[in-house]
Amino acid sequence: MMFVGKIDYTLTDTSLSIDTTYGGALTLDYADIDSVEYDEDGIDGVRLNGYASAKILFGLFDSEDIGHYVRYTYTGGGPVIVIHTGDEILVIADETPELTKSLFDEIYAKVK
Repeated sequence: MMFVGKIDYTLTDTSLSIDTTYGGALTLDYADIDSVEYDEDGIDGVRLNGYASAKILFGLFDSEDIGHYVRYTYTGGGPVIVIHTGDEILVIADETPELTKSLFDEIYAKVK
């Protein structure tokens, strides 16, 4: 169980949906996104609640750099996408740096 898990990112015409193997799910309308950034260095943080395995991380995290944020990423570091919506921050990353960059490009095109 420690090495399993999947995060699915689905982009529609109006929203981004995120679903995990273990029940973490979120849908975010593009209209609610204030900004989206690609962070090559990633974001470190401490999990406050949620789920962590050797493969995926999701839940509420805290970072000295950005404060509290919701995370849906695969483990292993690398680049992340940082999405600001009002007072909330969402950090996401796909399974590889290439997939994360492609996901960022798709989201950016929807919200610019």
